[in-house]
Amino acid sequence: MSRRLIDVRDLRRHSKETVGFIHRLLNMPERQLGRSADANSTISHLRELSVFPSLGREWPEILSIIEESIVPCVRFEKARRRGGLWEVEASLPAVLSEAIVNGMAAVGLQWASCPVLTELEVAVMDTLAAALGLQDDFSHSSGMGGGLIQNTAADALLAVVAAARVRKRIQSHLGTSSPGHGRVEEMLSDPDSSAKIYFEGIAAMTV
Repeated sequence: MSRRLIDVRDLRRHSKETVGFIHRLLNMPERQLGRSADANSTISHLRELSVFPSLGREWPEILSIIEESIVPCVRFEKARRRGGLWEVEASLPAVLSEAIVNGMAAVGLQWASCPVLTELEVAVMDTLAAALGLQDDFSHSSGMGGGLIQNTAADALLAVVAAARVRKRIQSHLGTSSPGHGRVEEMLSDPDSSAKIYFEGIAAMTV
């Protein structure tokens, strides 16, 4: 039994529509960056349209809304200074690789969920490190998985847990579940108090 996530016919049809949209996007004339006022009016317009309609919209209608409401306020690469990292996200490999990865519907957050994606990332990053002449310390050698995706996900989880623990410690010190901003600012403005709360929160993660 084959796995069927989406209707291939719909994918082909809507892909052509989306490629046409991107083509128009990349061929737009040079213009100034979008202003904050334009973005604010766009948000108001989207709220009037109802971001969560009672019935789902067809893909062409969604593209039309994006083209009419969002695109005019987007800070395009064309309006930026050339030679930066902004060009990478608009490159052909970047656009097509995103489509391939999403089409795989694979979870590449860690080695256990999809070994081949993590192993591929490790190989690419190790090759890049060698090309840059970095020391062996920058390469993966443990055999326990790795890659930027896994590391980023782990760091993000650590930051979330640490923030939750620190917030709990702040509430505990102040003796209330809704501490006033003044008292919080007063406590955190003291280097000794803020450091104590922070490190107590970190230490509590091991309990």
